[in-house]
Amino acid sequence: MFKFNIEKITLSQHFIERGAQRFATSGSTIMHWARNVMHNGTQSPSHDRDRVFIDYNEVRLIIDVKNNVAITCYSTNDSEAKDRELKTLEGYDEAMLIAQSEVQKIRVKQLKIVDAKILNMMNTLTKLYKTHGNTSRADYFEKQELQIAAVEKELAITREQRVAVKGVLRKI
Repeated sequence: MFKFNIEKITLSQHFIERGAQRFATSGSTIMHWARNVMHNGTQSPSHDRDRVFIDYNEVRLIIDVKNNVAITCYSTNDSEAKDRELKTLEGYDEAMLIAQSEVQKIRVKQLKIVDAKILNMMNTLTKLYKTHGNTSRADYFEKQELQIAAVEKELAITREQRVAVKGVLRKI
């Protein structure tokens, strides 16, 4: 069974609407009601490894444990509600896949931009090193060393940004 921190669970708008519609819970009481069900309920098997069903007194909650979100709630005696919720969950899954795909596209684009910036800085450094090696005047030499240090510092920061962007890509 899944272990998750009930205190970290947030309620989706859909959950709030269904709680009000089906169980007359709303406003400030819905979070207390949902946590009570989570604390006292028992977990049921789910077809999705990132979801858990919690059943308590003929109430079923569906929790997305990966994103810490309570997705929906319904009576375990209402088969029509179950069917509707399963269709809603399929739509939720599809929407999540689309959102993840779009985020992935944005991250890949960011990675390409960072890579281009790194390449540009490497080319700039190559030119600065070459010019620096041929400089004989002390005043030019010092200015070039400052320019090189500034570009190297910016390059180090940009490489850290690249690592961060790649880390996000791996998590998706």
